[in-house]
Amino acid sequence: MRALRLARIRALHARRRAAHAKRLAAIRRARYLHAKRLAHAKRMKAILRARRARAAKLAKRRAYLARLRAHRARLAAAKRARYYKALRARQARARALRARRLAHARRMRAIRARRLHAKRAAHRRA
Repeated sequence: MRALRLARIRALHARRRAAHAKRLAAIRRARYLHAKRLAHAKRMKAILRARRARAAKLAKRRAYLARLRAHRARLAAAKRARYYKALRARQARARALRARRLAHARRMRAIRARRLHAKRAAHRRA
């Protein structure tokens, strides 16, 4: 009788020990999974930060290049404007010169015509 009771007590104790071991294993597993999740989250955070930093750097570079392009375009526009202004001035000078030459030619023609007219008139009188 006593042996049976002892065996039952031992079996109960063994069951309790097994349940405790199972509980500890579950706790250990949960702790490990939690740590794994935390490590993963930390890695992901670092990756995200690096990605953001890279994106910011690229955006900065794009903005810088856009500024350069805009500056170059402004300079080119100013140059075009200067060239166009110079062209207009050259054309105006050429027009003025042509007009002066034309006026001079007209005057000379008029003088020549007057002289010729006077010569003919004198010739007719004589």
